Amino acid sequence: MQTRRAFYGWWIACSTFVNLFVMVGLIYYGLPIFYTELIKEFHWSRAAVTAPYAISVLLVGPFAGLLIDRYGTRRALVVGVISAAAAFVGFSYMRTLGAWFLFYFVSTVGYMFAGPLPNQVLVSQWFRRMRGRVMGVAYLGLGIGGALAPLLFTWSIRTMGWRQAFFYAAFLILALLLPVALFVVKQRPQDIGQYPDGDSAPAVQAAPAASQVISLRQAIRSRSFWLLTACSFFSIAAVGSVIQHLKLFLVDQHFTAEQAQWVLSCLMVSSIFGRVIMGFAADRFSNKPVMLAASILVGGSIPLLYLAHVPGAIYAFAVIFGFGMGADYMMIPLMTAECFGVNALGRVMGFILPIYSVGQAVFPMLVGWMFDRMGNYNAGFAVMTVAGLLGVLAILPIRPPGRHSKALSR
Repeated sequence: MQTRRAFYGWWIACSTFVNLFVMVGLIYYGLPIFYTELIKEFHWSRAAVTAPYAISVLLVGPFAGLLIDRYGTRRALVVGVISAAAAFVGFSYMRTLGAWFLFYFVSTVGYMFAGPLPNQVLVSQWFRRMRGRVMGVAYLGLGIGGALAPLLFTWSIRTMGWRQAFFYAAFLILALLLPVALFVVKQRPQDIGQYPDGDSAPAVQAAPAASQVISLRQAIRSRSFWLLTACSFFSIAAVGSVIQHLKLFLVDQHFTAEQAQWVLSCLMVSSIFGRVIMGFAADRFSNKPVMLAASILVGGSIPLLYLAHVPGAIYAFAVIFGFGMGADYMMIPLMTAECFGVNALGRVMGFILPIYSVGQAVFPMLVGWMFDRMGNYNAGFAVMTVAGLLGVLAILPIRPPGRHSKALSR
């Protein structure tokens, strides 16, 4: 009697957990920890420190999804890991603003090719019925990494200096992620004779989805595509602005580096709960109300930053904003899969992710420019709040397929 082979998708889930733990949790959320050190040493403006990501996304973003679709997630992950490690080695030796822009570009290549997009595609290829739950667990890596990043990098900067901290981060990227990309990741369950969710045969409902693959051109013609893109752009713009400037703001409010790190860690721990709870909710209910709730929490919590001087207000902000932020990132690919089907997820997210990454990058630069002109974040917080609420308004008219159509997309 032939023994049934264990489902390899759980290894894929573990690999996406590790990838997001390092590439997004530690690297993306960890980079702003270095901003105060760079401003102190080089006297760069806040707009200059936050500008490279915006420029890099504009150059890399439009091609990322297409290249991942063409060459596969495994190759993309290898390129991304090597690029990110090379960038952090470069950061450790840089002495000019031009070098900061150059190595940030290389780091963005790493983020695009080894960050959320390829890992979202991997999870969606290997899981259909359990997609929301597994995506939530995978994104736990992002939350845990983000919670550890302030503690790890604050400690390493204090003990060995920011240059050595960058250098050892490069070693961490290679040591943890390159073996995963080379030896663990596999593109699709069909490549090794398996089926999504570990089923022994293709689901009855999978055949229509396979024959009704939505092209990018068809998706772009739909109203839901542009509403989902607008929602992602504004909501993630608000998230990116807070993440890039929160430590700088806390230092301005006379928080010590250690106090600031605990606020940031509290925010990221709350994001873990947001991912897990909203991931289960997305499997049980329609994705739209879950995504709407997450966006309301993001946009509605930002005004609490005006009350940072009130005892406990900053932690209330961290808990509410973190919970919404954790779900926000995760719900975008889930909502995309519900609206357009999992077979179109790579190409559609390959278009949406660069657009919302532009918002995630340009808005922090705008907020930094406003601070440089006005000397405070009052106007910047207003911009963040408006962006978050525009994201909420964009969700309301979206009409995803019904429960039956949702099942077909799986």
